[in-house]
Amino acid sequence: MIQNLAQRFQAVLAKIQKQQPLSRLELNDGATEAQLVQVQADLNVVFPDDLQQWYRLFDGQSPNSEHVFNGAAWLSLSRMQALWQHMQTRVTEMSHEEIALSADDEVQALWWHDAWLPFSDDGQGNYVCVDLAPSADGVMGQIIRVRFDNMVRSLEATSLEAWLDAHIEALEESDYVYSAKHGGIMDAEILFEEEDEGAADLPSMSPEAWQDMEGDLQNTLNHLLGEGAPDLKQLVNGLLDEDSPFKNQAESAAHSKHASFKDLFDSDVKQP
Repeated sequence: MIQNLAQRFQAVLAKIQKQQPLSRLELNDGATEAQLVQVQADLNVVFPDDLQQWYRLFDGQSPNSEHVFNGAAWLSLSRMQALWQHMQTRVTEMSHEEIALSADDEVQALWWHDAWLPFSDDGQGNYVCVDLAPSADGVMGQIIRVRFDNMVRSLEATSLEAWLDAHIEALEESDYVYSAKHGGIMDAEILFEEEDEGAADLPSMSPEAWQDMEGDLQNTLNHLLGEGAPDLKQLVNGLLDEDSPFKNQAESAAHSKHASFKDLFDSDVKQP
């Protein structure tokens, strides 16, 4: 099953990179047996089988990669160990004052536990962990989210295998998509919400102003694409079609001029 998940994961990342040539979604080669043995000894734990199998195939994402998980990086074994050690230091330095925590029934309501193995980090101090110390209602090897922005400890899946399957399916169904703005894979719903909020903030414009702006945009297209540039409305209508010749033509021209595709629709672009 893990091998099948790995194949699906590689396939969907390759598809995204084909559609988004400037994206960087890269995975490390698998960890060696010696590395797996050493990190388990250093952390004084035994990895569940699915975690060991997954890291034998890929040792996290490459240092130059954008996020391959939803809004978060996949940690290599060395980064997992470094983060675990950091958290161990922090928990020993914590005061003994009570901290308000919220936890699902399956998860211990703790600030940190040394049997939580962080394999994903969003860069904001929130982690997805393999839980080797579940509550009485939980299961060994379950996946939990440990958040420090709102102090919630939530159950995400009953196993790494189940969590990966859900994540990869979300990528395959485009529920998770690539976003250059967010530095990698992101929940599409969040992007839609941001677009709606941005639209609500747009200033009102008179029909004459919109007509002037449309003319400026068409001039920009003509400048970038040269003879045979499509009508602006044709291009906009074809944007969601991956096979659209207008989209491919525009992207090729924009990249050749060291401009992003967004520049085609930026009203601030000035003609030379």
